Amino acid sequence: MPSFLINDTEKSTSWGTGLEQTNLAFLTYTIRPYLTRWEATVADALLNKTDRRRYFIEHNVEGLLRADSAARAAFYSSGLQNGWTTVNEVRRKENLPPIAGGDEAHVQSNMILLDLLGQMNGNQTTSP
Repeated sequence: MPSFLINDTEKSTSWGTGLEQTNLAFLTYTIRPYLTRWEATVADALLNKTDRRRYFIEHNVEGLLRADSAARAAFYSSGLQNGWTTVNEVRRKENLPPIAGGDEAHVQSNMILLDLLGQMNGNQTTSP
């Protein structure tokens, strides 16, 4: 267990990236193997073969990673701009209520071909 988790920060950094990386390493190399075994054990005990194709058991460890707000913001921004996540999915992860229209995926369109500049939805308009 990392010393900062028991409030012993005398010989280690307790700020910024060092703490975040130590926390990530603890999660990845210490806790994750146990969580994976528990998930498999619970699935075997509670789900039959048919249910295992439909449901899965998984620990949500994102709360342990929430300390790095800049990385979280960049991750969410990338997902929203590239269409692999929706506003309501991000809001759900942040324990916020859904919003109307938040289940639609969007992508940035600022990187378009020059030939397509001024066109939208197949309707050609004049561009400056």
